[in-house]
Amino acid sequence: MPGNKPLKIFISYAHEDRTLMLKLVSHFSTLVRRREIEVWQDGEITGGQERDAEIKEKLDVADIAILLVSSDFTNSEYICDVEVPRIYKREKLDTKFRIIPILMRPCDYEDNIAKKGMWPKNHLNDIVPAVSKTWDTVDEPYHNVVEELKRVIIELKVIAQQQDIIVWKNLIDSFKNGTKITGTVIRKTPGRIIVDYGGLDTFLPDSQIDIRPIIHYDQYINRVMEFKVIMIKESIKSAVVSRKALLENELEEKRAQILSSLEKGQVL
Repeated sequence: MPGNKPLKIFISYAHEDRTLMLKLVSHFSTLVRRREIEVWQDGEITGGQERDAEIKEKLDVADIAILLVSSDFTNSEYICDVEVPRIYKREKLDTKFRIIPILMRPCDYEDNIAKKGMWPKNHLNDIVPAVSKTWDTVDEPYHNVVEELKRVIIELKVIAQQQDIIVWKNLIDSFKNGTKITGTVIRKTPGRIIVDYGGLDTFLPDSQIDIRPIIHYDQYINRVMEFKVIMIKESIKSAVVSRKALLENELEEKRAQILSSLEKGQVL
């Protein structure tokens, strides 16, 4: 999650609360236009897509999970048995992952959810459901949530920027010392492949993927691989990596080992 990329938000909600969910998302529109966040909810799944697989995939790459808590939310077996446990697991594995529970309608809910810090809150800092006559307007609770989301965004952006500094330093050190880095191939663009290294995009030219020419690039997408940093442009913080260079080094080392093991007069 680099500091200059939109934070990915996953919304977990009961379909009975879809109208409320869309109302909340409409209040995120300014943050979306500023490219501070990208919002995903399962209503964006198109026909033919595997719902369960798509939900898990989006959740696994999210930076923030927003839980829209209501009686229908707590009554949903899929939410309680699949989504919420996976969200808690993400939180344990990633210290930068954040959970924001929002009480949409009055209901009884688990203490684990309450411990995450329930919203919205009134001027007395009391938790008040979004659907409540105590709010001055119907938009007030949603605006209240947006303000909390902004706080979380700032917090995560600062962490990401600090991480970027460390990752960039590691790239420079690897380039100077000739050491390997491990990155994840994430997508193909014209003439090159994008490799994620610690949240930073590095560039793998088509000519540097393998020793042999490549026709089918899909075989590399989402693979975790080792690379050598072959170029650094510090002025624009850009790095070019190569897999071909590592493969050539490995072949050269094997060749040297074979030659060193040959006895005098022996023919290959």
